[in-house]
Amino acid sequence: MATASSRAGDAISIFRALLRVRREAFAGDKQALKLSAAQIRQEFEANRHVTDEATLSELLAQGREAVDFIALNVVQAKLNDRGNYEMKLEKEHAGETAEEVVPTTKKGKKTPS
Repeated sequence: MATASSRAGDAISIFRALLRVRREAFAGDKQALKLSAAQIRQEFEANRHVTDEATLSELLAQGREAVDFIALNVVQAKLNDRGNYEMKLEKEHAGETAEEVVPTTKKGKKTPS
């Protein structure tokens, strides 16, 4: 059985790992960095007072999974000089499949190709 201080240390470690991995995934995208940091803080604040051991274990496991998911599955495409989006897959993405994401306008409509 883990102590409260070790659980707090685990939570802080996962919190920092999430902030770090999101900086790598969204490098150069100020809006994505701001929104992802706010979402991470909101999730941790919402669960700050959880004391049930089983719930804590589940939340910590979800946090670890989120770190891995972002590191392995989030790749940001960048607009190139030709007006096309391109992405660079790193070695940690080997074996993964990429899904096409079509940019939308502020009203939610697909942008013309």
